[in-house]
Amino acid sequence: IGLLYAINTAGAIAGALMANDRVLHLLSRWRVEAATLAAVPALALAHPNRHAIVAYLPVLMAGIALRIWARGHFERGRLATTGPYALVRHPLYIGSFFLGLGVALMTGRPLLPPAFAGAFIAMYWPKALREETWQRKRWGADWERFAAAVDPLVPRGLGRQASGHGR
Repeated sequence: IGLLYAINTAGAIAGALMANDRVLHLLSRWRVEAATLAAVPALALAHPNRHAIVAYLPVLMAGIALRIWARGHFERGRLATTGPYALVRHPLYIGSFFLGLGVALMTGRPLLPPAFAGAFIAMYWPKALREETWQRKRWGADWERFAAAVDPLVPRGLGRQASGHGR
């Protein structure tokens, strides 16, 4: 949970710095290519062992499970507010984060998990900001109510009080 708070804070700072839509567009578009390029040296440097794989497999599996659960509640042309979307606004991205973090942890290289976390924030926060801007325009008041009740990354009630919105 502490890691999610750190990501949320870093993302808020990044959001303030990247208010320009053109910058957001460029940063959100290169995420797949950059991740693919970064994976090659990361895998070349990896030294996984059975213990690391077994120890971090639950992190990877939690990411996969969250993505599956979220995808089951996502429908194009509709504001997703059920399932994991009732808890956080970006469950697919959180699932992707845990999936990638699990792989990074399995490599046995202590610098890869923080490098992955930093790269993930740089790649996905701009995408999330653009997505929220689009949803605000598309769904209007429905989006505003949803966004006021549901945090982007950390479910309300996990280690902190909800900010006055009943659930």
